[in-house]
Amino acid sequence: MGILTDEELIQRLAKSKMSNKKISSSSSFKNKALQKELLIVLLIYSYIEKWLNCDKNKPLYSYKGNEDLRREIAKGEDTITVLTIAKIY
Repeated sequence: MGILTDEELIQRLAKSKMSNKKISSSSSFKNKALQKELLIVLLIYSYIEKWLNCDKNKPLYSYKGNEDLRREIAKGEDTITVLTIAKIY
């Protein structure tokens, strides 16, 4: 799997959304409109761990439903750290 652009990341997350999960994300995306769109993303529970590491060759992070989740996304020469907070509503 290659490095995702902002647009590809948004599309991937949009395909995984469901109303029972809210992922609030902050990032250093240069495209502020896409950053705002990414701010609140809904994900199916079973996809959260897959999403966390879909671009990295590391073991999946454990998700227990209430802790902060962290993921690094490699983009070009920059590595962007996306902090996510997952809450069950």
